[in-house]
Amino acid sequence: MDDDLRVLADTLAKPEPDMEAVDRRRHQLQNAMRGGSGPARARRRVHWALGGTGLTAGVAAAAVTVALATGSLGSSGGRPNPSAHGGGASQAATPMSARQVFLAAADSASQAPERVGKYWHLTMISRDAKGAVLRNDSYDQWFRHDGRHYTSGLKTDWKPWFGVKQEPGFRIGGPVLTFGQLRALPSDPKALVARLARYVGDAHIRTSAGELDARGRRVEVLNDLFVLSTQSPVTQKVRAAAFRALADAPEVKSRGRTAGGVRLNMPLLFDPKGMDVVLDPATGRLRGSGTYVDWQGVEVFMAPGQTVSIIAEWTDTLPEKSGPK
Repeated sequence: MDDDLRVLADTLAKPEPDMEAVDRRRHQLQNAMRGGSGPARARRRVHWALGGTGLTAGVAAAAVTVALATGSLGSSGGRPNPSAHGGGASQAATPMSARQVFLAAADSASQAPERVGKYWHLTMISRDAKGAVLRNDSYDQWFRHDGRHYTSGLKTDWKPWFGVKQEPGFRIGGPVLTFGQLRALPSDPKALVARLARYVGDAHIRTSAGELDARGRRVEVLNDLFVLSTQSPVTQKVRAAAFRALADAPEVKSRGRTAGGVRLNMPLLFDPKGMDVVLDPATGRLRGSGTYVDWQGVEVFMAPGQTVSIIAEWTDTLPEKSGPK
């Protein structure tokens, strides 16, 4: 990354306070909110567009309103900026194109140390329009190498809970990959896109309108690249490759700088307006976004004024209890 771009990226990095987020559990759509207590404080519109899930085509294409916990994510450790909420007011600064943002994030990923821990830890932090943490809509997940995971949040009294009825593996582009397969994904951007395109094609993903057409398959690949770069326990080289592949995607547009990073518009299967995500180019973390695609391939739309941030990192510890410090 050249010096000018590095300066732009560095200026977007924000000091990060201790996390206040508390966490609640969320599973796949058919098991959403299992084992919890109490209603969610916000409702999100979710579209499921995955093949091989056991859902009927009609259900897979339906817009289902469910209560889900949400947060913002990062590709490494650290805590999100409390000002990254509600979309934030645009800040007057030199604009960055989507390509510059993704290349900066790729540079950050490629320089990050490679490690593997016992658990892949996702922290999802939900905030209201004023930046206050929504404790009932935030949660933690700890993924084992077999893909099964523990979840902790308000509904579990912050104690990690392990659902017995979980499918093993990591879903990418339709099929479920083993940990070894996930870690062995190509680290070349073009090869990675070709692999994901093959997965999507072989999955024969269907909606109520029938099997995905070429445009739909392309959108699914872009969504998969987004998940790989922000939420999946891939190698740092693959994470960087996913960012670089997104940098080459003309479908992704920059909406300008905002609190937490740069707002980017990505295409969606079910919404022609796409989704706006906020990415910190200095770290590759998702911050303060009102919409995103989660690790299950679900398109999540936050309630008006609410946002999520996601921290993704390796850990060797499964705490007895999580929650606010």
